[in-house]
Amino acid sequence: MLALAAVVANAQDAPELGVLWGIEVDGVPVGTRELKVRYEGTTGERTRFVEGWTELTLPALEKTARAKARAASTLRQRLTANSQDGRPASFVSVTETDGAATEVQAHVADGLWQIAWTDGAGTRRDQIPVRGVDLSTVDLFDPESERRLAQFVQVRILDDATGKVEDGAVVALGPSDVRLGGEDLWVETFEWLSPHGSWRFYYATNGFLVRWEAPLEGRRVVATLIGPAPRGVDEFVVPGLPTVEVSDLP
Repeated sequence: MLALAAVVANAQDAPELGVLWGIEVDGVPVGTRELKVRYEGTTGERTRFVEGWTELTLPALEKTARAKARAASTLRQRLTANSQDGRPASFVSVTETDGAATEVQAHVADGLWQIAWTDGAGTRRDQIPVRGVDLSTVDLFDPESERRLAQFVQVRILDDATGKVEDGAVVALGPSDVRLGGEDLWVETFEWLSPHGSWRFYYATNGFLVRWEAPLEGRRVVATLIGPAPRGVDEFVVPGLPTVEVSDLP
C-alpha cells in the first residue's frame, strides 16, 4: 500500500514556521503550495522536519503551434523531509495525478542515495552516488536550508515528485522588486535551466522564496507568497498548525 501524508490537528507541537504560496496560470488561481517546518525533541537535540502540501487543478489546454492539447487535470502532493549534516534534503512524498498515486522515498545510506518508487505496478529501487545530487527540490523552498541555488552555476536537483535527478545551468539574474502585501520587496532572482524548461526563483534577503515560476504540463505556473513581506524566521512562528502523520491509501 502507498503511504499518504494525512493532516491531523495537534496543538501540542513546538512552535513552527509556515509559509503558503498561491499558484496561478495566466493570472487565474489554480491552487496552493504550503510548507511547514517543525521541530521534535528537546532544545539542543531537536530533529527538524519539513512538511509540504500542494493542491493544483489545471485547466484544459488547447492545441497551439507550440503546445499539445491537454485535458484538465488535478495534482495533489504530500511530503515529509529533513536535512542534516549540510546534505540535500531527503524526503518521502506521495504525488497523486488525476487519482493515480506514486510514492517516492529518497535518503542517504551507506554513502549512496537510496531511491524507491511505489505505484500500482509495485516498487522499483535505484542508487545514486552522493556526489551526484547537489540539491533536492525541498531545498529550493526551505528558507532555512543550508544549501542554496546561489551556490551553483550548474546544479543537479533531485525532484521530490519524480525521484529523478535533473541537471541544468543556474543563471543569476540580479536584484529586482516584487510587490508583496502592499510593499515593494527587494529580491535576488535566479533562473534554473532544467531539461524541461526554465524555472525562476525570487528570494528575499533572509532566504524566503517569495515568488517562483515553473513549466508544468505545457503551462507556465506562477506562485507568490501569500501574506505580508517576510521579515525573518521568527515572524512566521505559528503554533498549533496541523502536523503530518502517515496513513494508508485505500
